[in-house]
Amino acid sequence: MDQNGRTGLETPRILIVEDDAAIADMVRVSLIEQGMLVEIAGDGPTMEAKMRAMEFSLILLDIMLPGEDGFSICRRLRVSSDIPILMLTSVSSDIDRIIGLETGADDYVTKPFVLRELTARIKDCFGVRSPLLAKPTPASGSSGSKAGGSIPFAARFTIRAMRASR
Repeated sequence: MDQNGRTGLETPRILIVEDDAAIADMVRVSLIEQGMLVEIAGDGPTMEAKMRAMEFSLILLDIMLPGEDGFSICRRLRVSSDIPILMLTSVSSDIDRIIGLETGADDYVTKPFVLRELTARIKDCFGVRSPLLAKPTPASGSSGSKAGGSIPFAARFTIRAMRASR
């Protein structure tokens, strides 16, 4: 795994950590249709076992899990890994989103969600852009950032590394 959490796997392998089987299966089917490999874990211990057995490109992590909650799992994962983590949860207050991002999540999607948006956010983690988006040219005066001035995904790892070195 490189410093950005990328595993070197050609096909993205996603670990969904979600205790609601219907949601996990719906997301699994959608991601498989997009050409991704997907595993599901319903709790922290199952997630750990799957992570010992195989390498993943990204984790979709619910907060409300039996036993250890997603915030704690995210915080613990960040101690030893830079694997991209997307929180996928029904916990939608502003403070919870902030806590999720401060504990190390790279993105935060609330339920109910649109599968197409979730897939776009996952692809963004791997630097895959929609062919509908025109690449900015130097003549266009674009700074290369996404609409709305959001921080590109790869830059977030640099920011995290800078914070950790303080």
